[in-house]
Amino acid sequence: MEKYFWNKTNIYGLAGIVSWAITVLVLFIPFKGDSTVSLVIWNSPLGIIVITLFVIAVVLYAYALFKTEKRLSFNDQKAIVSERQKVLPELRESVEKRLKALRPLMNKAEKLPLMQYWEKYLKNTMPYLVTKRKPQKPIEITNKLVRKKFPINNLYYYELKETDPFYKRILDNYNIILSKVDDKKLKKKLHSLWWLEHIARSLQIYASLSMNNKKIPNVPMGYRGGYRGKQYTEDGFQIQLKDIESRINELLRGDDL
Repeated sequence: MEKYFWNKTNIYGLAGIVSWAITVLVLFIPFKGDSTVSLVIWNSPLGIIVITLFVIAVVLYAYALFKTEKRLSFNDQKAIVSERQKVLPELRESVEKRLKALRPLMNKAEKLPLMQYWEKYLKNTMPYLVTKRKPQKPIEITNKLVRKKFPINNLYYYELKETDPFYKRILDNYNIILSKVDDKKLKKKLHSLWWLEHIARSLQIYASLSMNNKKIPNVPMGYRGGYRGKQYTEDGFQIQLKDIESRINELLRGDDL
């Protein structure tokens, strides 16, 4: 019973009511020793509105506090868990297949020479568009790529994901399975996973471009920055994967029911 009343949501609601009560008191308490002078007169239009809103807030809090949630029967819970046992293992396998299908695309983006990145994405930008000159050093290309946010959004890698037929078949199958999942929390975690995957792999590609070119020095925008970013983002990516696995296991056990 104590846990029911003193959960986080109820504490927030009670804090809001207390804050409102203090505000109402301040508005109506007389000041300067004159019992007729206050910031708001209780029977004025503004006073009536303030009091009405305060009463509504209290009533809504009381309703939320004592409202009982409809519990599913044991058979209903069992049926939901049984359905999840058909879908969620399939979803887990589909996530693994999608990640596996992305690996060769990332490797392909890693192997694209730095000068070809310049040809594809920097050649027709300033100042090269005007001067018609090629970059003097590889670090000049990586510096420009950083300004284009390539370390966290490799457009070539994105392009490969959009056009590769095998990956698109894997993705279509993943989306079909995902459409059978009704847990918003899991869907949100999966959305974050793929967003983070693109950042993590983009950083990996950027780090590899820097590491594989001996002419790029160990500077923040070169090897050092790419490698550190790769490590940090990869750690976050693995944490997200574990979080998704944990949520799938919770749903399979029916912990949310």
